[in-house]
Amino acid sequence: MTWTAYSNPLADMYGPWFLAFYLLYCLVLMWLVSLTLRRCLQSYSPSGSPSISLPAKIDPYYVAWLKGGIEHLLTLVMMRLSYKGLLIAGKHKGKTFMRSQSDNSEPANQKEQRLNRLEQLVLFRFEAENDQKKGPALSALRPLYQGFNAQAQLDGYTYPAAYQRASQCILWAGWVFMLSMGFYKLTIASLKGHQNVGFLIAMMLLFGWLYYAIFLRNRAGKAHLTPKGERFLSHLSTTLPKDKKSLKQLDIAMVAIALAGNNDTYYYSRCDLGRQAYTLGLLYPASAAAAAGSLAPGSYDSANHSSSDSDSTSGCSGCGGCGGGGD
Repeated sequence: MTWTAYSNPLADMYGPWFLAFYLLYCLVLMWLVSLTLRRCLQSYSPSGSPSISLPAKIDPYYVAWLKGGIEHLLTLVMMRLSYKGLLIAGKHKGKTFMRSQSDNSEPANQKEQRLNRLEQLVLFRFEAENDQKKGPALSALRPLYQGFNAQAQLDGYTYPAAYQRASQCILWAGWVFMLSMGFYKLTIASLKGHQNVGFLIAMMLLFGWLYYAIFLRNRAGKAHLTPKGERFLSHLSTTLPKDKKSLKQLDIAMVAIALAGNNDTYYYSRCDLGRQAYTLGLLYPASAAAAAGSLAPGSYDSANHSSSDSDSTSGCSGCGGCGGGGD
Protein backbone atom coordinates (compact mmCIF):
# COMPACT_ATOMS: atom_id res chain seq x y z
CA MET A 1 0.00 0.00 0.00
CA THR A 2 1.64 3.25 -1.20
CA TRP A 3 0.43 6.61 0.06
CA THR A 4 1.34 10.01 -1.32
CA ALA A 5 0.65 13.55 -0.16
CA TYR A 6 -2.61 13.42 -2.12
CA SER A 7 -3.75 10.05 -0.82
CA ASN A 8 -6.79 9.50 1.40
CA PRO A 9 -5.60 6.83 3.84
CA LEU A 10 -9.12 5.94 4.99
CA ALA A 11 -10.42 5.61 1.45
CA ASP A 12 -7.41 3.58 0.29
CA MET A 13 -7.31 1.24 3.29
CA TYR A 14 -9.06 -2.11 2.75
CA GLY A 15 -9.31 -5.59 4.17
CA PRO A 16 -7.65 -6.50 7.46
CA TRP A 17 -5.89 -3.12 7.61
CA PHE A 18 -9.09 -1.15 7.85
CA LEU A 19 -10.76 -3.70 10.14
CA ALA A 20 -7.84 -3.38 12.56
CA PHE A 21 -8.01 0.41 12.29
CA TYR A 22 -11.79 0.42 12.90
CA LEU A 23 -11.38 -1.85 15.93
CA LEU A 24 -8.80 0.50 17.42
CA TYR A 25 -10.91 3.53 16.44
CA CYS A 26 -13.97 2.20 18.29
CA LEU A 27 -12.03 1.28 21.43
CA VAL A 28 -10.28 4.65 21.59
CA LEU A 29 -13.56 6.47 20.95
CA MET A 30 -15.28 4.65 23.82
CA TRP A 31 -12.35 5.47 26.11
CA LEU A 32 -12.51 9.15 25.11
CA VAL A 33 -16.26 9.26 25.76
CA SER A 34 -15.76 7.75 29.22
CA LEU A 35 -12.96 10.21 29.99
CA THR A 36 -15.00 13.19 28.77
CA LEU A 37 -17.99 12.11 30.86
CA ARG A 38 -15.84 11.89 33.98
CA ARG A 39 -14.39 15.35 33.35
CA CYS A 40 -17.86 16.74 32.75
CA LEU A 41 -19.12 15.07 35.93
CA GLN A 42 -16.31 16.55 38.00
CA SER A 43 -17.14 20.04 36.79
CA TYR A 44 -20.71 19.72 38.08
CA SER A 45 -19.94 17.81 41.28
CA PRO A 46 -20.43 19.88 44.45
CA SER A 47 -17.42 20.28 46.71
CA GLY A 48 -17.38 19.17 50.32
CA SER A 49 -19.26 16.41 52.12
CA PRO A 50 -23.03 16.67 51.65
CA SER A 51 -25.23 16.76 54.75
CA ILE A 52 -28.13 14.31 54.85
CA SER A 53 -31.38 14.71 56.76
CA LEU A 54 -34.28 12.37 56.17
CA PRO A 55 -37.68 14.00 55.59
CA ALA A 56 -40.58 13.33 57.96
CA LYS A 57 -42.43 11.42 55.23
CA ILE A 58 -40.79 9.15 52.68
CA ASP A 59 -42.44 8.58 49.31
CA PRO A 60 -41.57 4.98 48.35
CA TYR A 61 -42.25 5.69 44.67
CA TYR A 62 -39.79 8.57 44.73
CA VAL A 63 -37.22 6.29 46.39
CA ALA A 64 -37.89 3.56 43.80
CA TRP A 65 -37.24 6.02 40.98
CA LEU A 66 -34.00 7.20 42.61
CA LYS A 67 -32.88 3.61 43.08
CA GLY A 68 -33.73 2.01 39.76
CA GLY A 69 -35.52 4.45 37.48
CA ILE A 70 -38.88 4.09 35.74
CA GLU A 71 -38.63 0.30 35.40
CA HIS A 72 -38.19 -0.22 39.14
CA LEU A 73 -40.92 2.31 39.85
CA LEU A 74 -43.36 0.39 37.65
CA THR A 75 -42.45 -2.87 39.40
CA LEU A 76 -43.28 -1.36 42.79
CA VAL A 77 -46.57 0.10 41.57
CA MET A 78 -47.65 -3.21 40.07
CA MET A 79 -46.74 -5.04 43.28
CA ARG A 80 -48.82 -2.53 45.22
CA LEU A 81 -51.80 -3.05 42.90
CA SER A 82 -51.43 -6.82 43.21
CA TYR A 83 -51.30 -6.47 47.00
CA LYS A 84 -54.61 -4.60 46.86
CA GLY A 85 -56.12 -7.34 44.69
CA LEU A 86 -56.51 -5.06 41.65
CA LEU A 87 -53.91 -6.62 39.32
CA ILE A 88 -53.25 -10.26 38.51
CA ALA A 89 -50.92 -12.21 36.25
CA GLY A 90 -52.19 -13.03 32.78
CA LYS A 91 -51.99 -16.26 30.84
CA HIS A 92 -48.29 -15.71 30.19
CA LYS A 93 -47.09 -15.12 33.74
CA GLY A 94 -44.44 -12.47 33.99
CA LYS A 95 -45.18 -11.13 30.51
CA THR A 96 -48.89 -10.28 30.52
CA PHE A 97 -51.18 -8.90 33.21
CA MET A 98 -54.82 -7.93 33.66
CA ARG A 99 -57.05 -6.10 36.09
CA SER A 100 -58.83 -8.41 38.51
CA GLN A 101 -62.59 -8.73 38.66
CA SER A 102 -64.42 -7.12 41.59
CA ASP A 103 -64.97 -9.37 44.58
CA ASN A 104 -67.90 -9.64 46.98
CA SER A 105 -66.17 -8.04 49.93
CA GLU A 106 -65.47 -4.70 48.33
CA PRO A 107 -66.25 -3.36 44.84
CA ALA A 108 -63.19 -2.73 42.74
CA ASN A 109 -64.19 0.86 42.03
CA GLN A 110 -64.03 1.66 45.75
CA LYS A 111 -60.49 0.32 45.91
CA GLU A 112 -59.56 2.27 42.80
CA GLN A 113 -60.83 5.51 44.30
CA ARG A 114 -58.36 5.17 47.16
CA LEU A 115 -55.39 4.90 44.79
CA ASN A 116 -53.24 7.94 44.09
CA ARG A 117 -52.82 9.37 40.60
CA LEU A 118 -49.70 7.38 39.81
CA GLU A 119 -51.31 4.06 40.76
CA GLN A 120 -54.45 4.86 38.80
CA LEU A 121 -52.32 5.79 35.80
CA VAL A 122 -50.78 2.31 35.80
CA LEU A 123 -53.94 0.38 36.65
CA PHE A 124 -56.03 1.92 33.89
CA ARG A 125 -53.50 0.73 31.29
CA PHE A 126 -54.68 -2.84 31.94
CA GLU A 127 -58.04 -4.38 31.04
CA ALA A 128 -60.14 -6.76 33.11
CA GLU A 129 -60.54 -9.54 30.57
CA ASN A 130 -57.61 -9.16 28.17
CA ASP A 131 -53.96 -10.00 28.73
CA GLN A 132 -51.69 -7.01 28.23
CA LYS A 133 -47.97 -6.44 28.45
CA LYS A 134 -46.59 -3.77 30.75
CA GLY A 135 -45.26 -1.67 27.88
CA PRO A 136 -48.22 0.77 27.82
CA ALA A 137 -47.99 1.22 31.59
CA LEU A 138 -44.27 1.91 31.29
CA SER A 139 -44.92 4.48 28.56
CA ALA A 140 -47.55 6.14 30.75
CA LEU A 141 -44.99 6.59 33.54
CA ARG A 142 -42.23 8.07 31.39
CA PRO A 143 -43.69 11.62 31.44
CA LEU A 144 -43.41 11.48 35.24
CA TYR A 145 -39.63 11.37 34.82
CA GLN A 146 -39.58 15.14 34.54
CA GLY A 147 -41.53 15.59 37.77
CA PHE A 148 -39.34 13.20 39.74
CA ASN A 149 -36.18 14.64 38.19
CA ALA A 150 -37.19 18.21 39.06
CA GLN A 151 -37.85 17.20 42.67
CA ALA A 152 -34.55 15.30 42.86
CA GLN A 153 -32.62 18.29 41.48
CA LEU A 154 -34.30 20.52 44.05
CA ASP A 155 -33.26 18.10 46.79
CA GLY A 156 -29.74 17.88 45.38
CA TYR A 157 -30.02 14.14 44.73
CA THR A 158 -29.45 14.33 40.96
CA TYR A 159 -27.21 16.47 38.79
CA PRO A 160 -28.54 19.69 37.26
CA ALA A 161 -30.22 19.76 33.89
CA ALA A 162 -27.14 21.35 32.29
CA TYR A 163 -25.02 18.29 33.10
CA GLN A 164 -27.69 15.91 31.87
CA ARG A 165 -27.96 17.77 28.56
CA ALA A 166 -24.18 17.89 28.19
CA SER A 167 -23.77 14.19 28.97
CA GLN A 168 -26.49 13.26 26.48
CA CYS A 169 -24.79 15.31 23.77
CA ILE A 170 -21.43 13.64 24.50
CA LEU A 171 -22.91 10.14 24.44
CA TRP A 172 -24.92 10.55 21.26
CA ALA A 173 -22.05 12.33 19.52
CA GLY A 174 -19.77 9.39 20.29
CA TRP A 175 -22.31 6.95 18.86
CA VAL A 176 -22.67 9.04 15.70
CA PHE A 177 -18.89 9.26 15.24
CA MET A 178 -18.55 5.50 15.67
CA LEU A 179 -21.18 4.60 13.09
CA SER A 180 -20.35 7.42 10.67
CA MET A 181 -16.82 6.09 10.19
CA GLY A 182 -18.23 2.71 9.19
CA PHE A 183 -20.84 4.23 6.87
CA TYR A 184 -18.17 6.41 5.28
CA LYS A 185 -16.05 3.38 4.46
CA LEU A 186 -19.11 1.46 3.19
CA THR A 187 -19.90 4.35 0.85
CA ILE A 188 -16.32 4.48 -0.49
CA ALA A 189 -16.27 0.73 -0.99
CA SER A 190 -19.58 0.82 -2.83
CA LEU A 191 -18.41 3.61 -5.13
CA LYS A 192 -15.24 1.67 -5.99
CA GLY A 193 -17.12 -1.57 -6.61
CA HIS A 194 -15.93 -3.49 -3.56
CA GLN A 195 -18.57 -5.92 -2.29
CA ASN A 196 -16.68 -7.83 0.43
CA VAL A 197 -17.86 -5.62 3.32
CA GLY A 198 -19.50 -8.30 5.47
CA PHE A 199 -16.89 -8.15 8.24
CA LEU A 200 -17.13 -4.36 8.39
CA ILE A 201 -20.91 -4.47 8.70
CA ALA A 202 -20.61 -7.09 11.45
CA MET A 203 -18.12 -4.91 13.36
CA MET A 204 -20.37 -1.87 12.99
CA LEU A 205 -23.33 -3.76 14.39
CA LEU A 206 -21.27 -5.26 17.22
CA PHE A 207 -19.65 -2.03 18.40
CA GLY A 208 -22.82 -0.02 17.83
CA TRP A 209 -24.71 -2.43 20.08
CA LEU A 210 -21.94 -2.48 22.69
CA TYR A 211 -21.81 1.30 22.79
CA TYR A 212 -25.58 1.54 23.13
CA ALA A 213 -25.67 -1.13 25.87
CA ILE A 214 -22.84 0.45 27.87
CA PHE A 215 -23.57 4.15 27.54
CA LEU A 216 -27.14 4.73 26.38
CA ARG A 217 -29.56 1.93 27.25
CA ASN A 218 -29.13 2.01 31.02
CA ARG A 219 -29.44 5.79 31.24
CA ALA A 220 -32.96 6.02 29.86
CA GLY A 221 -35.47 6.88 32.57
CA LYS A 222 -32.93 6.57 35.38
CA ALA A 223 -31.71 9.04 37.97
CA HIS A 224 -28.11 10.26 37.73
CA LEU A 225 -27.38 10.45 41.44
CA THR A 226 -25.04 12.95 43.04
CA PRO A 227 -22.95 11.94 46.07
CA LYS A 228 -25.74 13.43 48.18
CA GLY A 229 -28.31 11.26 46.45
CA GLU A 230 -26.22 8.14 46.99
CA ARG A 231 -25.74 9.01 50.66
CA PHE A 232 -29.47 9.64 51.04
CA LEU A 233 -30.32 6.14 49.81
CA SER A 234 -27.54 4.62 51.92
CA HIS A 235 -28.64 6.49 55.06
CA LEU A 236 -32.27 5.58 54.47
CA SER A 237 -31.35 1.92 54.04
CA THR A 238 -29.32 1.99 57.26
CA THR A 239 -32.05 3.57 59.39
CA LEU A 240 -35.00 1.61 57.97
CA PRO A 241 -36.32 -1.15 60.27
CA LYS A 242 -35.79 -4.54 58.66
CA ASP A 243 -37.30 -7.02 61.10
CA LYS A 244 -40.33 -9.08 60.08
CA LYS A 245 -42.67 -7.19 62.42
CA SER A 246 -41.76 -3.84 60.86
CA LEU A 247 -42.02 -5.25 57.32
CA LYS A 248 -45.66 -6.11 58.03
CA GLN A 249 -46.34 -2.37 57.89
CA LEU A 250 -47.09 -1.50 54.30
CA ASP A 251 -45.24 1.82 54.19
CA ILE A 252 -42.05 0.31 55.59
CA ALA A 253 -42.31 -2.69 53.26
CA MET A 254 -42.71 -0.43 50.23
CA VAL A 255 -39.64 1.62 51.13
CA ALA A 256 -37.65 -1.59 51.75
CA ILE A 257 -38.64 -2.97 48.33
CA ALA A 258 -37.90 0.40 46.72
CA LEU A 259 -34.40 0.38 48.21
CA ALA A 260 -33.76 -3.27 47.38
CA GLY A 261 -34.02 -3.02 43.61
CA ASN A 262 -34.58 -5.97 41.31
CA ASN A 263 -31.20 -7.58 42.01
CA ASP A 264 -31.55 -7.81 45.80
CA THR A 265 -34.43 -10.21 46.47
CA TYR A 266 -33.88 -10.57 50.23
CA TYR A 267 -36.85 -8.42 51.23
CA TYR A 268 -39.12 -9.78 48.51
CA SER A 269 -39.50 -13.05 50.39
CA ARG A 270 -39.80 -11.48 53.86
CA CYS A 271 -43.04 -9.53 53.45
CA ASP A 272 -46.42 -10.01 51.81
CA LEU A 273 -45.90 -7.03 49.52
CA GLY A 274 -42.59 -8.39 48.23
CA ARG A 275 -44.08 -11.78 47.40
CA GLN A 276 -46.40 -10.10 44.91
CA ALA A 277 -43.39 -9.93 42.59
CA TYR A 278 -43.42 -13.73 42.50
CA THR A 279 -47.21 -13.84 42.19
CA LEU A 280 -47.11 -11.60 39.12
CA GLY A 281 -43.97 -13.24 37.74
CA LEU A 282 -42.03 -9.99 37.78
CA LEU A 283 -39.05 -11.68 39.40
CA TYR A 284 -37.62 -15.17 39.06
CA PRO A 285 -34.56 -15.33 41.33
CA ALA A 286 -32.93 -18.61 42.27
CA SER A 287 -34.89 -18.72 45.51
CA ALA A 288 -38.19 -17.75 43.92
CA ALA A 289 -39.67 -21.21 44.18
CA ALA A 290 -38.94 -21.43 47.87
CA ALA A 291 -40.15 -17.93 48.54
CA ALA A 292 -43.33 -18.37 46.53
CA GLY A 293 -43.87 -21.77 48.09
CA SER A 294 -44.04 -20.18 51.52
CA LEU A 295 -47.45 -18.88 50.52
CA ALA A 296 -49.96 -21.68 50.64
CA PRO A 297 -52.89 -21.60 48.22
CA GLY A 298 -55.37 -19.03 49.42
CA SER A 299 -52.89 -17.35 51.75
CA TYR A 300 -52.61 -14.40 49.39
CA ASP A 301 -56.09 -13.17 50.23
CA SER A 302 -55.64 -13.75 53.93
CA ALA A 303 -52.32 -11.91 53.85
CA ASN A 304 -53.86 -8.95 52.08
CA HIS A 305 -56.60 -8.68 54.67
CA SER A 306 -54.48 -9.52 57.71
CA SER A 307 -55.03 -7.16 60.58
CA SER A 308 -51.30 -7.12 61.24
CA ASP A 309 -50.55 -5.40 57.94
CA SER A 310 -50.89 -1.64 58.06
CA ASP A 311 -52.74 -0.49 54.92
CA SER A 312 -53.68 2.99 55.98
CA THR A 313 -52.03 4.79 53.08
CA SER A 314 -51.95 4.48 49.33
CA GLY A 315 -48.18 4.05 49.35
CA CYS A 316 -47.28 7.64 48.52
CA SER A 317 -46.35 10.22 51.12
CA GLY A 318 -46.56 13.12 48.72
CA CYS A 319 -43.14 14.21 47.46
CA GLY A 320 -44.86 15.87 44.49
CA GLY A 321 -43.09 13.82 41.84
CA CYS A 322 -46.08 11.62 41.05
CA GLY A 323 -48.66 14.35 41.34
CA GLY A 324 -49.88 13.96 44.87
CA GLY A 325 -50.00 11.90 47.99
CA GLY A 326 -52.41 9.23 49.03
CA ASP A 327 -56.04 9.96 49.66
